[in-house]
Amino acid sequence: MAYSISEAAKILDILPSKIRYYDKEGLLPSIKRGESGYRSFDDTDVMYIQTIKCLTECGMSIEEIKNYVIVKEQDEQKIIAALADRHEMIECQMAKLKALQKMIDSLYEGYMKKDQ
Repeated sequence: MAYSISEAAKILDILPSKIRYYDKEGLLPSIKRGESGYRSFDDTDVMYIQTIKCLTECGMSIEEIKNYVIVKEQDEQKIIAALADRHEMIECQMAKLKALQKMIDSLYEGYMKKDQ
């Protein structure tokens, strides 16, 4: 199925301008354009943009994602390694956040006991 940029954006729950930005940055090398010049997206494109959205939400910079796009076209093993590195980094961040949460919980409980 073919989607307009507005339809793709709605499916992805992002603004059309975000898709245009990804395209301008070179993250969408395979996007097709109709005779009128409008971008046209298929299901594979939408899934790919969803991957880019996920990578940005995981803290990956546009430059890192550009490397991912370049590597995607060359070597699947490098992609797997890059994703594993990102996964490990997120796990480390989560562990730090859980430790901070425990510390805040402890401080909160201490103040609550003091007030009683």
